[in-house]
Amino acid sequence: MKPRVNAKLQFNLFKMDDKRRLEGIKNVLLEMKEYANDGAVVVVEGEKDRRSLSSLGIRNCIKFPIKESLLNFSESLAREDRGIILLTDWDSKGEELSKIIEANLRNMGLSPDIRIRNRLKSLVFRDIKDVESLSRYLDRMIYDAFEIPTEQFLSKT
Repeated sequence: MKPRVNAKLQFNLFKMDDKRRLEGIKNVLLEMKEYANDGAVVVVEGEKDRRSLSSLGIRNCIKFPIKESLLNFSESLAREDRGIILLTDWDSKGEELSKIIEANLRNMGLSPDIRIRNRLKSLVFRDIKDVESLSRYLDRMIYDAFEIPTEQFLSKT
């Protein structure tokens, strides 16, 4: 016979998992923000992705140009001689774009950061599939877990 767990305790355990996950997301975002502040460029798929990150305090984001090939885009990134963080969506299109651009940049002798994307993906993949949803997702999750605004949570060390 399994012992019964009361609903309040079960809810609190769930909240603890969310809190740990949110702390992990915070650490990834703070690392990305630090790299971007040091001059690295964050590559995203679209304008909504850029706005979502901007609302989280991450600047230096550029989006894929619509009419330019991925090879030309990769070459223009390489010419900038800056750190590069690839942050494409976690859907099949985003996976493919990330792999192509990463391969292009590696062939040009550069090592783009995909670690941040992979860590963030592992923390949010079950709930959201794209970068544009990240700020709204965090607003909701942080308020539910800590009852504070996202800006306050991300500014706490």
